[in-house]
Amino acid sequence: MGQEAASLSVTNDAQFGALRVLKPYTGFEAQYQGLRAVTEVGFPARPVIFTPVGEPPTDPAAGKEGFDPNLLNFMPVTEGARLKIWVPAVHLTEPDFIVPYRYQLHWRQSDMNVYLSRLDGQYHIPNETPGAADTTAPIGQQTRFIIPSANSGIFVDRALVADPLPQASDLKRDVFVMRSDVPMGFPILPNGNAGVYQQGIADPAVDPNFAALSAFVAWETIARGDRLLITAEREPIPEAPVNWNFDPSGGLDFGFSNLYGTAALGTPHASFPFVGIYVLLGAGG
Repeated sequence: MGQEAASLSVTNDAQFGALRVLKPYTGFEAQYQGLRAVTEVGFPARPVIFTPVGEPPTDPAAGKEGFDPNLLNFMPVTEGARLKIWVPAVHLTEPDFIVPYRYQLHWRQSDMNVYLSRLDGQYHIPNETPGAADTTAPIGQQTRFIIPSANSGIFVDRALVADPLPQASDLKRDVFVMRSDVPMGFPILPNGNAGVYQQGIADPAVDPNFAALSAFVAWETIARGDRLLITAEREPIPEAPVNWNFDPSGGLDFGFSNLYGTAALGTPHASFPFVGIYVLLGAGG
């Protein structure tokens, strides 16, 4: 009685594990420059992929017998678990446009061999089950085990119909859009200086608002598979170019490169390995 508990340094807790950072692979700008950034009817974009920092963009099983050599690397998650996702706004570099980016979650159900190739996460397909062959691959390398992928969905109500007809809802693929702007107000400290909400995300010399104000938006979802990948493309903007352009001289997506990459087409800087999309994996549902 009367004895206080000792102060402890906590890096994770019983509800959420350590923070994971997702980023595009190093040098993505050179691969995507000039490709389509916007999806319109009949014209799909080339979305940028976000994978865990330090990991390759292809799965460890890619190229092994039964697996496509270009199988993307999804992050292991616990099916049904809570996920906290922090997504940053992209620094505004083109004054004529508020540039929004469209992010999409991709889920995967893995089989036992994917699990054994990584020794992490879970698997829910108990056996290696051959599916449709890839007849574009060389003879003897066409077998493909079934590894399905899905997007998060959302129900959209239709207009109410008269009884006794059944009421229908449309199941649509869900995306979320982040604009390239942040709140514009600073609190004032007793010494008259402006208070800083965050640091280390961007250089205040480039944009003091973006560097110091809350650049991220946090939200929660549940894991709808045992692997997760996030992709990004640009939201359509009237009268704006439709292709990725990371050039510092007027390129609509230079801020995207500056935040997530190395500003490779401008004055390159070191990649900041802890600046990206943050994912915290919670306990199972």
